[in-house]
Amino acid sequence: ATIRIRIDGPNIEVDLRGLAATIDIPNTVVGKGQLQVADDGAVSAALDLNILPAELKVNAGLKYEDDMTQLEAGVRFATGIPLAGTGLGVYGFVGRFVSNGTRALNTGIADPVQRELDWFGKAPFDKYTKSDGQFAMGLGVVVGTLPDAGFTFSADAMLVVEAPDPSVVFSLDATLAQPNNKTPD
Repeated sequence: ATIRIRIDGPNIEVDLRGLAATIDIPNTVVGKGQLQVADDGAVSAALDLNILPAELKVNAGLKYEDDMTQLEAGVRFATGIPLAGTGLGVYGFVGRFVSNGTRALNTGIADPVQRELDWFGKAPFDKYTKSDGQFAMGLGVVVGTLPDAGFTFSADAMLVVEAPDPSVVFSLDATLAQPNNKTPD
């Protein structure tokens, strides 16, 4: 726990500013989570769980700051769900929801490709900035080759749509001949 104590003469204030916890139940579940509250009332929370018998990994995050809310969530399976006869499988899903926020693009970069690549490389909760009335929703999938658990090919793809000021972003992060370690890990 993070506790802040303020002493001003005879007045004493005690504030709870954060909590962190871990769980480790042998052969069942391993995980960690945290909650933080900033001076300005901003709240952030994160949860990562690994359910061992099913080899299922789950993550979720929440950030609320200045009336902007961001949610991120994902699930990762141990084995792929076959995609017909393609030899590919779905290894997980990711999702995003943002209210009162828009993409935080670096307008100082003239090259539009570099501007998008910089945005793509940002941490999930740094990708949006406050914009009243603007919303974003995204859904993504983790795919990979089935016979080798995604070693030959794996990709994390996401489609994000913003409204009412429209913006559509499709991102794809693919790897070849590498262990499949796409989100959420």
